[in-house]
Amino acid sequence: GRRPSFRALAIDRLPLFLAAWQGLASPGGAEEDLRQRLDQLLGYPAPAEAWEKEILPARLAPYRTAWLDSLMQTSGLIWFGCGHRRIGFAFPDDLELFRDRADSAGEAAVAADYITPDRINDLFPGRIGRYSLLEIARHAAIDSRAAAEKLWSLAWQGLVTNDGFAAVRQGVLTDFAPLDVRTEPGRPSRSAYNRWAATRPLMGSWYAIVAEGSERDPIDEAELVKDRARQLLGRYGILFREILAAELPPLQWARTFRALRLMELSGEILSGYFFAGIPGVQFISPEAFRLLQEPLPEDSLFWLNAADPASLCGVRLEGLKGGLPSRLPSTHLVYRGSRPALISSRNGGTLEFLTGPEDPRLADVLGFFMVLLTRQFNPRKRILVERINGGPAADSAYAKPLQAFGFTRYPQGLELHRKF
Repeated sequence: GRRPSFRALAIDRLPLFLAAWQGLASPGGAEEDLRQRLDQLLGYPAPAEAWEKEILPARLAPYRTAWLDSLMQTSGLIWFGCGHRRIGFAFPDDLELFRDRADSAGEAAVAADYITPDRINDLFPGRIGRYSLLEIARHAAIDSRAAAEKLWSLAWQGLVTNDGFAAVRQGVLTDFAPLDVRTEPGRPSRSAYNRWAATRPLMGSWYAIVAEGSERDPIDEAELVKDRARQLLGRYGILFREILAAELPPLQWARTFRALRLMELSGEILSGYFFAGIPGVQFISPEAFRLLQEPLPEDSLFWLNAADPASLCGVRLEGLKGGLPSRLPSTHLVYRGSRPALISSRNGGTLEFLTGPEDPRLADVLGFFMVLLTRQFNPRKRILVERINGGPAADSAYAKPLQAFGFTRYPQGLELHRKF
């Protein structure tokens, strides 16, 4: 039946279900695990810096940047821009799942100087081919600074990409901003060259993303929308209007609802009332429904960024109001089963503990700080806690457990340093 007999779970169990479905409750530790985690996240638009600082380290323990480099070299996986400093991952043949002609036309009206094919031809020596930054600058008769600015502008519009992720890492570290390096007359100093090179996306080769030009008939278009719905079901397991608010336009509720109904009628997916407190219809894949019928891992302990794809922060559901913080990239949550144990905001400056200072697993709750300090890409140098549960950190009942964990008491609060 399309509406199976099932007693709806409380909405506060939904974060744990999503964490179990997306692998946060049981992080992987191998390159093959990265392949599986990324497969779920294909087409998700996230800030460029979030992928290797937050999203992947929350799903893999540890996450190694070399795994992503290897995956892109051996599988054909690419990154594509989907808004200012936002990127997603996809395979070239699947790009049409995440972009459509209406979106491209809208972008053209906003940035016609950059996105028309002839302008791309002005920048690239050939429409088909891969070129270094210096080759592009030489062909366009512009300096490397101007070439880098144009490439990033085109990249955010999803029109060009680089064959590796190293260019994105370099851009994150330099704020995607080429700098002028002025030295004394004569030969530039080596430090000046290093500073110049650090702000240019010199790694890898750039190439244009060639859009499919053929028109689709209504049947093909309907199948395409079904494939989008399948990607979303693979990402979340369960779908309802509010959970798709952060997705790209072609994958949002209004664009996929009809396909979901057709998939329900064909028996491919189920609809029903699976979590209480969600208005409207809910669709679920058979695999996710089987997961719901098993005990969720209530003893698991996991962390995620408030803006993570699995996060419900900022999702407009009445049952979640007041229970979760805003969807800010400077906020992290640590869950113990289905309930938050710690909310860290302002990059660790303010902590709200929802478990007692005598909790025997408090050190495990604090463990995500070590991930932020030791992650392979752009680790934090220190974490300074100034406020705990509304009061000064140094005067808190949690001060001693934090010091036992490795924090040091300072006049400003409690500080944890990266150790080499």
